[in-house]
Amino acid sequence: VYKRQAYTVARETGYTDMVERAGGVFVDCCFALNPLMYVKGGPRTVATNSARLAHYAPRLTGGNVKTFYGSVRQCLEAAITGKWEG
Repeated sequence: VYKRQAYTVARETGYTDMVERAGGVFVDCCFALNPLMYVKGGPRTVATNSARLAHYAPRLTGGNVKTFYGSVRQCLEAAITGKWEG
Protein backbone atom coordinates (compact mmCIF):
# COMPACT_ATOMS: atom_id res chain seq x y z
CA VAL A 1 0.00 0.00 0.00
CA TYR A 2 1.36 3.39 -0.94
CA LYS A 3 1.71 5.90 1.88
CA ARG A 4 -0.75 8.40 0.45
CA GLN A 5 -3.34 5.68 -0.13
CA ALA A 6 -2.98 4.43 3.43
CA TYR A 7 -3.31 7.98 4.78
CA THR A 8 -6.38 8.61 2.59
CA VAL A 9 -8.09 5.46 3.86
CA ALA A 10 -7.18 6.32 7.46
CA ARG A 11 -8.53 9.82 7.00
CA GLU A 12 -11.79 8.63 5.40
CA THR A 13 -12.39 6.14 8.21
CA GLY A 14 -11.70 8.66 10.97
CA TYR A 15 -8.43 7.17 12.19
CA THR A 16 -6.43 10.32 11.48
CA ASP A 17 -8.80 12.38 13.63
CA MET A 18 -8.30 9.99 16.57
CA VAL A 19 -4.53 9.97 16.13
CA GLU A 20 -4.31 13.76 15.87
CA ARG A 21 -6.58 14.30 18.88
CA ALA A 22 -4.23 12.05 20.84
CA GLY A 23 -1.30 14.24 19.80
CA GLY A 24 -0.03 12.07 16.95
CA VAL A 25 1.44 13.64 13.84
CA PHE A 26 1.51 12.24 10.30
CA VAL A 27 4.67 13.09 8.40
CA ASP A 28 5.20 12.30 4.73
CA CYS A 29 8.34 13.83 3.35
CA CYS A 30 11.64 12.97 1.81
CA PHE A 31 13.97 11.48 4.40
CA ALA A 32 16.73 13.83 3.25
CA LEU A 33 14.73 16.42 5.16
CA ASN A 34 14.59 15.21 8.74
CA PRO A 35 10.84 14.53 9.24
CA LEU A 36 11.31 14.71 13.01
CA MET A 37 12.00 18.44 12.74
CA TYR A 38 8.33 18.96 11.83
CA VAL A 39 7.10 17.71 15.19
CA LYS A 40 6.60 20.62 17.57
CA GLY A 41 8.67 20.21 20.71
CA GLY A 42 10.37 17.11 19.30
CA PRO A 43 8.95 13.61 19.57
CA ARG A 44 9.61 11.22 22.46
CA THR A 45 8.37 8.14 20.59
CA VAL A 46 8.21 7.36 16.87
CA ALA A 47 6.27 4.57 15.16
CA THR A 48 7.19 4.21 11.51
CA ASN A 49 6.80 1.89 8.55
CA SER A 50 10.09 3.21 7.14
CA ALA A 51 13.10 1.00 7.82
CA ARG A 52 15.34 3.94 7.03
CA LEU A 53 13.67 6.22 9.57
CA ALA A 54 13.67 3.42 12.17
CA HIS A 55 17.42 3.15 11.65
CA TYR A 56 18.21 6.86 11.65
CA ALA A 57 15.67 8.31 14.14
CA PRO A 58 17.76 7.46 17.22
CA ARG A 59 20.82 9.01 15.58
CA LEU A 60 18.99 12.14 14.43
CA THR A 61 17.75 12.76 17.96
CA GLY A 62 20.83 11.85 19.93
CA GLY A 63 19.19 8.66 21.17
CA ASN A 64 16.35 10.57 22.82
CA VAL A 65 13.53 9.02 20.79
CA LYS A 66 12.13 5.52 21.32
CA THR A 67 11.52 4.06 17.85
CA PHE A 68 9.14 1.30 16.75
CA TYR A 69 9.16 -0.21 13.25
CA GLY A 70 6.18 -2.02 11.74
CA SER A 71 3.34 -1.92 9.26
CA VAL A 72 1.07 1.06 8.66
CA ARG A 73 -1.64 -0.82 10.56
CA GLN A 74 0.66 -1.35 13.56
CA CYS A 75 1.65 2.32 13.53
CA LEU A 76 -1.99 3.48 13.42
CA GLU A 77 -3.04 1.07 16.17
CA ALA A 78 -0.17 2.27 18.34
CA ALA A 79 -1.06 5.90 17.73
CA ILE A 80 -4.70 5.25 18.66
CA THR A 81 -4.14 3.00 21.67
CA GLY A 82 -0.84 4.36 22.92
CA LYS A 83 0.58 0.81 22.99
CA TRP A 84 2.84 -0.99 20.55
CA GLU A 85 1.69 -4.48 19.60
CA GLY A 86 4.48 -5.82 17.51
